[in-house]
Amino acid sequence: MRANSQADLSGQPLGRPQMPALPLIGLAVAIALSSMGCQHAKDALASVPYVGEKIGTSIPPTGDLPPPPAARTWPVPEQDVLNQQARGYGLARMPELESYLNGLYAKIKAASGAAEWPGSVYILATPSQEAYATAAGNIYLSPSWIESAESEDEIVALLSHEFGHIYLHYHQIAGAVQGTDQAAQIAAVALAIAKSKTLGNAWTPVDTLVVGYVAGRDLSVGDYGRTEEISADSFSLNVSLKLGYSYDSGIKAFLERIASWEESNEKRRQAQKEQIRIAIRQQAKENSLKNNQGKGWANDLLAPILSELDSGLAGSFHDLNSSLSEGIGSMTAKHPDINARIERQAKAVDKLPGALVSKDPVVKPLLAARTLPVTAAILKNYRLASEALQDVGAPIAVDKVKLATSGPTATHALPLIALYKVQSAQASAPNRTPNVPRTDPGKVLELNFASPPDRAWAAYVERALQLQSVGDVATAKKVIDSGMSNFRAAPEAWPQAIQFYGQTQGWQIAKNMAGQCVKEHPAMTNPCNEAARSPAEIAEAKRQSEEKSKKMVDRMFQKWQK
Repeated sequence: MRANSQADLSGQPLGRPQMPALPLIGLAVAIALSSMGCQHAKDALASVPYVGEKIGTSIPPTGDLPPPPAARTWPVPEQDVLNQQARGYGLARMPELESYLNGLYAKIKAASGAAEWPGSVYILATPSQEAYATAAGNIYLSPSWIESAESEDEIVALLSHEFGHIYLHYHQIAGAVQGTDQAAQIAAVALAIAKSKTLGNAWTPVDTLVVGYVAGRDLSVGDYGRTEEISADSFSLNVSLKLGYSYDSGIKAFLERIASWEESNEKRRQAQKEQIRIAIRQQAKENSLKNNQGKGWANDLLAPILSELDSGLAGSFHDLNSSLSEGIGSMTAKHPDINARIERQAKAVDKLPGALVSKDPVVKPLLAARTLPVTAAILKNYRLASEALQDVGAPIAVDKVKLATSGPTATHALPLIALYKVQSAQASAPNRTPNVPRTDPGKVLELNFASPPDRAWAAYVERALQLQSVGDVATAKKVIDSGMSNFRAAPEAWPQAIQFYGQTQGWQIAKNMAGQCVKEHPAMTNPCNEAARSPAEIAEAKRQSEEKSKKMVDRMFQKWQK
């Protein structure tokens, strides 16, 4: 996530929400495909282990684990690491901390009977709280987990949970779902809800279609994600207890920390939603004024009234879409309700001996690992960089980024990007801080390019955007060329590069590159092809879609009225 409003590679200013596409458009497309059926989806997902009725009973808190799926193909771990460097702010290199975490990971693999499996633990360069595993056997977690955890028990629970996704081979779900006709599934559910009389007579056909689309879209995939998380919790409990860690200080503390984090972010999420709603209303108002003025004196007189009406409808639609998503959130969220997860694990240990459930937590090894001088300095610098990004215009941000880019993090992407953003913001401010230079602020990002272990695709993108914004397209191209020479094997880097080349070198070049992307990274087919679409093509596709959708919905209304 970028902290300023600089345009991204699509040419759209970041931080300004775009008008959401009218769900009826998506529904119309789905309806057109509904006759194709969704048996393929059921058949594909049926092959994924531990999905469905087995959930909650297949992994007991003690005893043998279910055998892992016998055959699997492992992606190359090193290429997976490169791809993570192309996401977000990349990775935060902390050798001593990684050594400690990989020691725990080795114990978890051994306790699971998978000691020889590939994969390691890496630290994400992110200010948010994240943790995930990949099909390559790697586990990625943010510094905030390390700093907030109160014991090794909790870290082991977290790592075991993520390894559970790998052990149970849940990465098959992504492939199975990706290969199915999602539109047909959405249409089936949407039409069923739209035709239902339980919604009340006060609803119009438009209302029922919107509800059907929103609910159908979310319900089509949510169930599989929920079962995945529940089984990973049960796996974590089993492995943690096998290794002698406490339930209270382990999986319970881990889940409670998630609950606390979710609660603390709720207010911020609501504030962000309100900002989006206001922006949508304003954009609708501006569009309406632009479309209605200049079409005669009557329209000119009515234009302000019509713009207010349009903005109100846009805000109402946004509110409806948001409330629907929240209303069915407990049914569709990939992560089931956190309190329900806590309760499920509490029931699982209810009849276990107290000595197994409640024991003294293991604290000293974790404390020793994160207070090693170099590790402690890196963690501190990342905190400072994250704080500076929250308000790049604050006078104290200058001191924070100077410290954040000192010592062991002098070439790390996140601190350098924070330094660049703070210097950019304050160098152009009317009350510019005297010690902020007026020279090229993006130059600092090149320090990251020169350090292969710390390279992040985000640094190349930021530098290219900054050069492009001042008209130096030739140098910007050299930066992206250099970045792609290092990140060509990382699928995540391709879409942004394709958009850049389309904007600066021509859209035919972008299309040629998209074809190469599809050949080298088939899973990126849609993102790469989308990135190669010119603004004119996007506008024309939108026009055609709206026209087809209107005709289809009109025909449906005529049938219903009969």
